[in-house]
Amino acid sequence: MKKGWKIALISLGSVLGLVVAIVVVACWLIFTPARLTAIVNRLAGDYLTCENHFEKVDLTLFKTYPNVGLEVKNVVLINRYDMPSGNVLAEKAFKNDTLAHVGSLTVGLDLKAFLKDRAIIVHQLRIDDTWANLYTSPDGWSNFSIFKSSEEPETDKEESPSEGTISVDLKKIAVNNLSLQYCDLKQSMLAQAKGVNMR
Repeated sequence: MKKGWKIALISLGSVLGLVVAIVVVACWLIFTPARLTAIVNRLAGDYLTCENHFEKVDLTLFKTYPNVGLEVKNVVLINRYDMPSGNVLAEKAFKNDTLAHVGSLTVGLDLKAFLKDRAIIVHQLRIDDTWANLYTSPDGWSNFSIFKSSEEPETDKEESPSEGTISVDLKKIAVNNLSLQYCDLKQSMLAQAKGVNMR
C-alpha cells in the first residue's frame, strides 16, 4: 500500500513539474524580452514626464516567487534644466542632466490581482547598482518630480484596486549599492551618500 502511494505521489509531482515547465516556456515565448521592453518603453510615457529609456525588460518567476516579476536592466532618466550661472554649489553638484541610472530593477507583481481586476499591485522591489542626482532650483523646481499628476477629481471609491490602477503594497524591499546626491539651491544644501545597502 505504501509503495502505491509513493508511486502515485511521484507521478503527481512529475505531472505538476511538467505543467509548471510548460507554463514557464509559454510565458517566455509570449512575453519575450524584446516585446516586454517595447511595451515598457511605450507605457513609460504615460506615467513619466522626463526622458527615459529601459534597455531590457524580462519576465522572472523565481526571483520574485510567489509573485510574477519584471526585471529591468539599465534604466536611464533624464530631466534637463538650465542651470543658473555663477552658482558654485550648483556647478559642483549638478554636472549633468541625468537624474538617475538604475543598473537593475526587479519588481514583484500580484498576478492574481492583475488577471482578476487588471490592477497592477507591486509587492516586491529590488534595486541594484543605482546612482541618482537630485536637484531643487532656487525657484523650487525639482528634477525628481517626474510623475504625471492625475487630473481626475477624487471620488469616494472602495479601497480595493480598480481596473487599470497601479498601487504599491511593498512586503519586501532591497537596495544594493545606491549612491545619491541631493543639491537644494533654495536651502543652500548639498548632501551625498555612497554605497548604501538596505533591506
